[in-house]
Parts: sequence; structure tokens; C-alpha cells
Amino acid sequence: MADAIDLENWAKENPGCSIPENAHYRVRLWDGDGFEEKRDLDVSKPSGQKVLEAFERFPTDEYILMLLDRTGLGLYG
Repeated sequence: MADAIDLENWAKENPGCSIPENAHYRVRLWDGDGFEEKRDLDVSKPSGQKVLEAFERFPTDEYILMLLDRTGLGLYG
């Protein structure tokens, strides 16, 4: 999917900027044991639930998602 925004790479290149609107995003999940391969989200507004679904983490309401920025500070969702 050529038009997907790779959020990991985008964040490195655009620190402190808001994520641009797009129809497709590429994300990676770390589960405590290691990183999963990147997966695509075909949604214009990614949510924690959509990320968990993309990585087949069910039931989604039994997980907590944390976004770590470059400083290691957590943003929770």
C-alpha cells in the first residue's frame, strides 16, 4: 500500500507535529517480548481498538495500549 503513512518513520521525521490525516497508516506493536511486523490500518482515524484488531489482540477491551514517544514518556489510550 504505497499511500500508507508509516507512523514510526513519520514521527522520527516530524517531531512534535500532529499526525496528518490520511486513509491508511502503517504501525508497529511492541508486546513486551519484542516488536511485531508493521501492519496497515485502513482507517482515516486510527484508534487503540483498530491497532489491537490489526495485531489480532482479542478481546480488545482486555488490553491497554501505550504510545511511547522519543523520550520514553508514555501516552495512554
